[in-house]
Amino acid sequence: MYVLVKLTPLSTPYDARDHSNIKKSQQVGIHACLRCQAESKKDSLGRQDCVVVWGDCNHSFHHCCMALWVKQNNRCPLCQQEWSIQRMGKMSGRSKKRWRKNLYENQGFEDNYTPKTFLKELQKNQNVREFTFLEAICGATKVSQQISIVVAFLILYHGLFTRWLSPETVLLHSSLATLTGYVIYLATCEKRLAGAVARHSKTVLGVLVFGFIFSPLLHTLTKSISTDTIYSVTFFVFCLHLIFFDYGLEAHMVSRAISLNAAIFGSICLSSRLDTSFHAFVLLATVVELFVLLPILLRRFWSPPLLLPTFIGCMIFLHSISLPTLITYILGLLAINVLFPWLFVRSQPFKHIIHGPWDEAAESKKDSLGRQDCVVVWGDCNHSFHHCCMALWVKQNNRCPLCQQEWSIQRMGKMSERSKKRWRKNLYENQGFEDNYTPKTFLKELQKNQNVREFTFLEAICGATKVSQQISIVVAFLILYHGLFTRWLSPETVLLHSSLATLTGYVIYLATCERRLAGAVARHSKTVLGVLVFGFIFSPLLHTLTKSISTDTIYSVTFFVFCLHLIFFDYGLEAHMVSRAISLNAAIFGSICLSSRLDTSFHAFVLLATVVELFVLLPILLRRFWAPPLLLPTFIGCMIFLHSISLPTLITYILGLLAINVLFPWLFVRSQPFKHIIHGPWDEAVVESMDL
Repeated sequence: MYVLVKLTPLSTPYDARDHSNIKKSQQVGIHACLRCQAESKKDSLGRQDCVVVWGDCNHSFHHCCMALWVKQNNRCPLCQQEWSIQRMGKMSGRSKKRWRKNLYENQGFEDNYTPKTFLKELQKNQNVREFTFLEAICGATKVSQQISIVVAFLILYHGLFTRWLSPETVLLHSSLATLTGYVIYLATCEKRLAGAVARHSKTVLGVLVFGFIFSPLLHTLTKSISTDTIYSVTFFVFCLHLIFFDYGLEAHMVSRAISLNAAIFGSICLSSRLDTSFHAFVLLATVVELFVLLPILLRRFWSPPLLLPTFIGCMIFLHSISLPTLITYILGLLAINVLFPWLFVRSQPFKHIIHGPWDEAAESKKDSLGRQDCVVVWGDCNHSFHHCCMALWVKQNNRCPLCQQEWSIQRMGKMSERSKKRWRKNLYENQGFEDNYTPKTFLKELQKNQNVREFTFLEAICGATKVSQQISIVVAFLILYHGLFTRWLSPETVLLHSSLATLTGYVIYLATCERRLAGAVARHSKTVLGVLVFGFIFSPLLHTLTKSISTDTIYSVTFFVFCLHLIFFDYGLEAHMVSRAISLNAAIFGSICLSSRLDTSFHAFVLLATVVELFVLLPILLRRFWAPPLLLPTFIGCMIFLHSISLPTLITYILGLLAINVLFPWLFVRSQPFKHIIHGPWDEAVVESMDL
């Protein structure tokens, strides 16, 4: 057995920054080691070859020698640093190997290696397009157009506010303009006119009915806020609208939703300054026409000359309203359309984006075996051609060269993969098969009602009791409101009894759910204190928020929002329409509407505190301890109080719960045999096992 006593380095250490005096033979090495010579390791030219290894300290040794050395001592023989391999290579191959721009292969070069062609490959602003002054002006006109639309909307508001424009006139002319634009849109964009008109008419009718019903509420929503505050908020949200508007640029800050909602919120703020709710409805309808429908038409037919009529119209009306506003408007458009484009064009020569060898390398069109590969494209007519050839053909003729049908790409794939590939149920990979491809095992894999569970009548009744329980909680809340409204319940009594009930439920929750009692009590006390202080401070504002709206409107809106609460409530089912946020906010909004009918702000505070107890805290407890018998005390209590309030309401309540707990479960159980859900190859693939 041989023991390694001394290790001779392949090359002397050198500083990478100054190696002008070191011979090339010293850096590369001259001879192979004795071990490699004995084993006759030769390269393709018959020369002795040996693998060389470089450490992090830049010292190089024969790999076979170093492999024996590190078994005894894991340090570099020269500098005694801890040995760690940086790269490996062959003595004979190093001088021949040419550096390539490939990060995924060890080529035997330093990480900071720079080829001689580095400076030659540097390019500046390779893919940057330089705009002319005229092109910059044409692009800026889109911003000016949207600013002019906002100014036109504010002019309409000023006309309604000062009464030199009647709402009937505004509604008539805006409707005629919208109808004209819609006819142009149908004539140029839509192919199936009947279906498009029916679909659009349904949408417009829904928006108009919804806006007309809620216009009295929106008209008085911000009535109590000062006019200066309203105008400041409106200016801010319309600035947001202009910032986030879609001008046709691909930018992260573009958001049509934020832009549109900002414009609608600004119009709601301004509507409270008008005389009647009909004025508010006309203003909201104008917002929809200017900021929803008009941008759709302008994106289709936009050209810079379209700015001229809007600009002239705004100038004429602003001249009769305010001369300083007119001057500001003209100077603003001049800056946007002349000054900013000029600055943009002047700053283009100072743009420096350098492209060099660090950019991504171009892909060679070869398959895994080194053969030339070509992308093949199939049309809807199932004829296939080379994609590069077809790309040139369609520039002259957009029809299939064989059948003369209109050319439309069906799929794309590679020639080398076409014959070998087997179809798999994978939607996320282009496998080179038609979209409607059907395997031979298609009919064998069809199954019916594979994961459907059949419920018994008793299970359906137990599930329905959760809905009945939540309906009973809503009824109990309305009974408490009726007691406060008719004064046969004092707010002190309601607050005392509801606080005791909440404290009892909280003690039960702590005893069964919480382990760290001290931390839980401190955390919950802080939350409750914040809610109570916030509610007590804002109760005078909430008490008068909807005071000017008629009682019939308040009760209609309350009925609607509590229906929303019941629809979106979480009954323990996994459904897309379940939303605790919408359900809770609907209940709170209904209580705010009802609080304006009570006598004092303390009554309103007690009602809001009851909402938090019934619709925030109680559902947490019921989700933990729910059982169908818990419905019985709530049901009996609601029946007793409803009997003293209104007999028709009591009968409606009883019939409703009977339908929910008996009729609907019976219909559900009866309809289960008619359920047919077919499962087949189109279902999502399921991972049955994973071998790691």
